[in-house]
Amino acid sequence: MAKPTDKTISERYAFSESPLVGLSTQRKLAQLLGSSKSRLHKLVAAVESDPSNCYKIEDRQVGEKLRTFSVPVGQMRKIHERMKILLGRISLPEYVMSPRRGKTIATNATAHRHAAELLKVDVKSYYPSTTDELVFRLFHHRFGIPGDIAGLLTKLLTVNGRVPIGSPASPILAFWASKPAFDKIASAVQSRGLKPTLWVDDLSISGRHVPREIADVVSYELGKLGYMGHKVKFQSRRRGFSITGVRIDSRGPGPTNAINLKIRDGLRRLERKSNTDEETSKLLAQLIGLNGHRLGTMAKDHPAAPRARKLQQHLHQRRRRHLMTMQETLSSSGQADSKGLSASAASRAFRSAS
Repeated sequence: MAKPTDKTISERYAFSESPLVGLSTQRKLAQLLGSSKSRLHKLVAAVESDPSNCYKIEDRQVGEKLRTFSVPVGQMRKIHERMKILLGRISLPEYVMSPRRGKTIATNATAHRHAAELLKVDVKSYYPSTTDELVFRLFHHRFGIPGDIAGLLTKLLTVNGRVPIGSPASPILAFWASKPAFDKIASAVQSRGLKPTLWVDDLSISGRHVPREIADVVSYELGKLGYMGHKVKFQSRRRGFSITGVRIDSRGPGPTNAINLKIRDGLRRLERKSNTDEETSKLLAQLIGLNGHRLGTMAKDHPAAPRARKLQQHLHQRRRRHLMTMQETLSSSGQADSKGLSASAASRAFRSAS
C-alpha cells in the first residue's frame, strides 16, 4: 500500500495533538512551515510594503457580485498550502460539512432530508469579516502560541487585516477562527433536538419544528465575533428544501430549478450563429461548470442523472473540438480570428483545456 501523502491526509488527530499547539519559538514555526525564520520575516515585510509582492490581486465577478481575490504566489503560496494541511489534519465537529474531505453539497443537503422545517442563514462577507484579530486570538488563546509567534503567523495568513479570498488556507482558517460562534450555535440547536450543518458560510438548521427565535440565537452568537447573518430563510418540507444549490424532494437530492433554467438558457445561447469564438468558449466553460454543479447535487440513481452525465460528456467534447479548431486557425494564419478573438487569447484558452 502506498504511503499517504499530505494531499490525502485529513483529520488525523485531536486538536490537542496538533503540532501547532503550544508552539514555542519562531524557529520551530519556520521548520513546521518548511521555511526559515528570516524568510518568514521577509515575506511579512514584503506584504506590509505592498500585498501584490506576495499575492495576485484581482477583482472577479462571482455571480452578481464583484469580489477582490488575493491569491498567494511563490513562497507565500507554499506557506498557505502548508497551513491548510496542518489545520486540516485536526478533527472537526460533526456539523461541519465543508471544508471537509469527502463531503459534497449533496451530502450537506441530504443530512436534512427527514426534517419538516428548515432555517438557512448565510454569513455575510465571511472571509473579509474574519479579521486579523480573530486569527490572532485563534493562535494565541486557543492554540496557546506566544504573542510574537501568533502575530507572525497572523501576518502571514491575512491581507490588509482580513482573511483573503483566494487562499487555499482561508476556508479552514476562517472556520477555526469562527468556531466558537458555530460551536455555541450547534450546542443551542442540538439541545432543542434540531440538526445543524455548516457548508463554509452557509448554516442550515432543521427538525420537526424550527422556532423563529433560533434565528435570533444565530445572529447573537455570530455578532459577538463581528459576523453578520443575512439571507435568513425558513422553509417547509411541503414545498421542498433548497440547500446550497441542492433541492430536496421526494426523489432525493437534485438541482434547483434556477440551475436547470440557467443551463437551458445557456444551451439556447450556445446555438446562436452570431456568437464569436470567444463567446462560444465562455459559454461552454459556463455550461460545463453549471452542469457539473448539477451532477454534484444528484444521487447516482437520480432519474435525471444519466441525461446530465451525457450532456457533460457532450459539452467537454464540443469544447475540445472548438478549441482545436481555433488552434488550427491560428497555426495557419498566425493572426487574429475573423470574429475578434486574439491569437494570444485563443492560445491561452487552448492550453487551459489541454
